[in-house]
Amino acid sequence: MSHEHHAHAHSHGHAPDYGRVFLVGAAINLAYVAVEAGCGLASGSLALLADAGHNLADILALGLAWAASALGRRARERRATLLAQ
Repeated sequence: MSHEHHAHAHSHGHAPDYGRVFLVGAAINLAYVAVEAGCGLASGSLALLADAGHNLADILALGLAWAASALGRRARERRATLLAQ
């Protein structure tokens, strides 16, 4: 049995824009953090407050990922690459 493999190169001029996806993810997480922190405060539960803090860190990570995605979509500049040499 033989298998042939063909290489297909697909070139896209830009990275996909996931800005809306990051925004929706962050909004859902932020709402969850608010509810969880409120319940933690109302019930005196340190576990809920700690988990809310953990989820807040997740939101910050989404923000960093969004920023990296946005930077990755920027056009290459001659002065900011090795081509400037």
